[in-house]
Amino acid sequence: MAGTRAQFSGAGNFDGASMREAWKGPGMDTRSWLSYGIVDVPGEEQGTTAVEFDEDDGQLYVNVTLKPTDAPVRCRVGMMSAGSGEAVYFPFCGGEEVLVALPEGNPSAGCVIISRLNNFYDGFPFDSVGGADPKKNATALIRTRTPLTIESGASVQVRSAAAGALLLLDAKGGVTLRDGSANVLKLAADVFGYQNKAGDIVLQLELAGDHRFTMQNGQAAIVLCGAADAQNPQSLIQTPSTLAIGTNGLSITTAAEHVLTTEALFNILSNLLAQIAVASPGPLTGATLAAAYLVAAPAAIPLATLSPQLPAIGAALAAAFLNPAPVTTKTLPASVALGYQAQPSIGCAGLLSG
Repeated sequence: MAGTRAQFSGAGNFDGASMREAWKGPGMDTRSWLSYGIVDVPGEEQGTTAVEFDEDDGQLYVNVTLKPTDAPVRCRVGMMSAGSGEAVYFPFCGGEEVLVALPEGNPSAGCVIISRLNNFYDGFPFDSVGGADPKKNATALIRTRTPLTIESGASVQVRSAAAGALLLLDAKGGVTLRDGSANVLKLAADVFGYQNKAGDIVLQLELAGDHRFTMQNGQAAIVLCGAADAQNPQSLIQTPSTLAIGTNGLSITTAAEHVLTTEALFNILSNLLAQIAVASPGPLTGATLAAAYLVAAPAAIPLATLSPQLPAIGAALAAAFLNPAPVTTKTLPASVALGYQAQPSIGCAGLLSG
């Protein structure tokens, strides 16, 4: 090839510089297919805005100045996913560095931003991200300066493959949170609830239908039905052992209900009789009995909380409750039906204890 200055070294290496010089001249392909670029700063001569949203074209454009040519171009944005109403987009700010592809080597063919770059002015987040040090090159991250929205037309699931924990947003709007031990917290339009893996610890509130509240801890359970017209409107309290209900304090103007077991009542009576005998050792008349009662009553209740039940009384009570009589419904006094009681009593309206 006459006139060329292509040379090879003694080792057989190609001399690219000489080849470029040999082929330099009119008609050679001088197109640029890739270029660095800087996103325009709004208000500068290159454009009035960094990003333009064109609904007629169904896309957005970013105004960029190519480097080192300083040629202004209008770029489309290459996204990880795009489709009918779909996009993966992070806002562009003036001064950001981008990598621009020029199809056909011609800026007028439609430039496309294919990557974004950190640099001295827009540095990588070297500080802690979510408590992790990114400089250790062991943590994947997405960090944005703007609010981040992830939206799906169906469901969204974030899951830990190692632990099995997950966060699920289903297509109907329900939220499910499960930890690594398979304990589940559920929030939906019709139910709010928690359940452990074994299913023996449950907290559930039905937000529709019977409006039933269920709380279970092993063999103990409380079920409250909030709808009188429900298919099964019964409410219940169930325990594998004894159930104690207590009140704290008394009020002169507000009636207080006190649930008392039969065993406790007989224990109080036993101590009351013993204290009356101590207060009035002689023959009991109306006057002496009243005086002895005033002295004995205050001491009988504290003693009953400390002293054991008399064995004979305990055995008699146990035998009596082997075959308890059925509970019959009784008409409530008008005062109780209206929500208050004029005289103190034992037991509450609608409460069955046994």
